[in-house]
Amino acid sequence: MSSLRPVAVRSPARPATVTASSATSVPPESAPSQSSEFRGALNSGEIWWRDQGDWLEQHGYTLRRRYKRDWKPSWEGTKKQFWQCEDGIPLLYSQFMDATRTEDKTMVGLKKVTPTNSLHEIEFCHILTLLPPEERNHCVPILEILRVPDGSADILVMPFLRDFSDPPFQSVGEVLEFCRQLFDGLDFLHDHGIAHRDCHGGNIMMDPSHMYPQMFHPLNPDMDRTLTKKARHFSRTDRPVKYYFIDFGISEQYPSHDGAPTASAPVHVGGDRTVPEFQTSAATHDPFPTDVYYIGNLVREYILQKYRGLETLEPLIHDMVQDSPAARPSAKEVVKRFNALRDAKASPLRSKHKRVPLRGEAFGLFKDIRHAVCNGVFPRGASAFSIRLAPLFFVQQPTAAGCCLRGAQGTSQHDQEKSKLSLIDDCTVIRGIVPVDQANNTPLPALTKVLKLLRSDGRHASENRNRIAVRRSSTEITDKFGEACL
Repeated sequence: MSSLRPVAVRSPARPATVTASSATSVPPESAPSQSSEFRGALNSGEIWWRDQGDWLEQHGYTLRRRYKRDWKPSWEGTKKQFWQCEDGIPLLYSQFMDATRTEDKTMVGLKKVTPTNSLHEIEFCHILTLLPPEERNHCVPILEILRVPDGSADILVMPFLRDFSDPPFQSVGEVLEFCRQLFDGLDFLHDHGIAHRDCHGGNIMMDPSHMYPQMFHPLNPDMDRTLTKKARHFSRTDRPVKYYFIDFGISEQYPSHDGAPTASAPVHVGGDRTVPEFQTSAATHDPFPTDVYYIGNLVREYILQKYRGLETLEPLIHDMVQDSPAARPSAKEVVKRFNALRDAKASPLRSKHKRVPLRGEAFGLFKDIRHAVCNGVFPRGASAFSIRLAPLFFVQQPTAAGCCLRGAQGTSQHDQEKSKLSLIDDCTVIRGIVPVDQANNTPLPALTKVLKLLRSDGRHASENRNRIAVRRSSTEITDKFGEACL
């Protein structure tokens, strides 16, 4: 899938550049309302999006078939229920819609913004587009702003994002990268005098386009876009993601004094209602320490209270959620202290490939072994134990190219080393332990067939004492490996 690329923002504040200025929409009354005709029909919010469908197509965005004017429910005349079909799932929030960009088939998100309740958000989006596109900038990109023909609403076009915590983090390194981006993003906002004022867990999301090359269904993120099978994805380690701050509806930009933002803002209770300063009768507060509390409490609730093995971060997070705003570190101090914790030589956080177990999870030891096997970080001293447990981990893992078998058999007792097979190319990374015949410590016939295939045409294949590295078409090699192992 091609990566998302920003396009020019067309401001609704200047009529000459509004993209809908010369377009005409089909009147809503030209199509019958489906709000009460049958179960699974469009609700009133969805009818609004359906009525914009033709106009959106003129601007390069295609809605799903449920929102076509000639849509006929796929479950009609079958024994299926409407909720079992891809075109039968209604929108949860009518303010948001998914679409496909016609130019490159990229999945994007659309947000309906009306001047009566979100005029400030539109104005602030223009501020965000003027911020420098540096690495620390984690504000959600605004790809385009469209004004509907009747002027009643604007539509923000953004990358289609996913909950930052889904799927769960697997390793220490993945958690650290999330925290780094989160702290850097907050520091970037504060450096430019911007207080988010509502950066709770629901307003932090990630761009899943690299982790999910074929994406997923917008209303059922565990399934693919056709709703017929599980959505295939990589881990954050194999395909790093970028995290974003979203929803700047109540954000403000304040002047800086000697490089430090200073402000006094009226109290506005956002999604996190545990902020200590909101529990008093004070009419105003400094929103920058409040932002630090929001982020600290987010890490505390979503990371420290959910996963074990990250206790090193607790002192920093404890300071970020102090009751007194004056006692909290600034965003810049948070970044400095976090980097010191992460880079300390004696820090447990340096074991970035170590799995982060969920608190209270069952079969933790087996999951530790499986994680180590699948990621090629198996402890040397655990080889004999891994041989006994090998059958538990010979499982299918989905990839972008298809299903391949990850061998998790034991190791050669001769050298106590784990041979490793790496199949690498632009669209997939597959790691696994080379299967070994435990009786005579030789590669299994399945692997032998694959190795002969690789050597037969003189393509890049190399073998040393305990490692095999191959560059070849992922689709071809995974298919051959799967056939050989069946």
